[in-house]
Formats: sequence, structure tokens, C-alpha cells
Amino acid sequence: MFRQGEAAMNLNLKKQHFAPLIIVSAAIIIILAVFTVMKAVDISETSAAIEEEERIYESNEEKFTRLAALSLMSDELKESYNRLNKLLPENADEAGLIQHISKLSRNAGINLESIEFDERVVNNNMNVMPVTFSVKGSYSRFVSLMKSIAGGDRLIRFEKIEITRGDTDADGVTVNIRADAFYR
Repeated sequence: MFRQGEAAMNLNLKKQHFAPLIIVSAAIIIILAVFTVMKAVDISETSAAIEEEERIYESNEEKFTRLAALSLMSDELKESYNRLNKLLPENADEAGLIQHISKLSRNAGINLESIEFDERVVNNNMNVMPVTFSVKGSYSRFVSLMKSIAGGDRLIRFEKIEITRGDTDADGVTVNIRADAFYR
């Protein structure tokens, strides 16, 4: 019986020695599990951040490609910008428009009879100056004048053109033109 009691006591002592070891082991396992979950979350967040950075990088690469293409077209774009600035002057410049139409009429060999300006229409970025003018000459010279105005140094849109045959000259015409000249 003594041996049974001694064996039970040894067993209780062994259990008492193993209890703290089991508790410490369980705590370590729990701590390791928590750290593993934390690392998994960190890895997941890092993966998401990497994916976002890759998306931003691809977007920036696309922008860079477009900018490189624009850079190759730089001279052409500057030329277009300067031409547009010339076509759309800063102010209405009625005197300049009269000189422009008068010069183009002389070059086409047609007579500028009259020119009048109507009330301007002011918009945000492109203003309109309505103009009405009358020319006399041959039809072919009138066509030449229209081509010169359309391809000229000022943005002008033709709104209305009235052509009447001249009384004395079979080839002669009188043309009344209603147009809009644009400015900034």
C-alpha cells in the first residue's frame, strides 16, 4: 500500500511539474498563433500595397508613353498653337480685319465696296464679331477671294452669301457676304 501511495504521490508531483510546462506551452502556442495571424495580415496588406503600386506604375508608364509621343510632336504642336493664336487675336481689331479683307480683295482682283460691323457677341473663350461686306468683280475672282479668306490669317466663318449678276458686265457679280470673325 505504501508503494501505491508513493506511486500516486509521484504521479501527482509529476503532474504538478508538467502543469506549468503545459500552461507555458499553451501560452507559447497561442502567442505563436497570434503572431502568425498578424504576419498573415501584414503579408496580405503588403500584397495589396504592392498590387496598388503596380497599378500606379502601369498608369504612370502609360502617361509617360503619351508624354513621349507628345514630346516627339512638340514642334508641330507649337506651330499649331502659334497658328491658332494668330487666327484668334486677343481683341476684335476691326481695323486689322478691314485691312485683311481689303488686301485679300486686291490680291484676288476684286473691288471691296463696303464693310460694316454688327454688335459683338462675347462668350467665355471665343468672341464673335459679325461683319457684312460687299464686293464687285468676276465670279472666278470672287471664288479666289473666298478661298483666300478661308485659308487666311484670321478665323472667319461665312454665314450668308448673296450673289447678284452685274448689269453691264456678263461676267460681273456683286456679292454680299455676312460672316463672323472670331477673337479671344
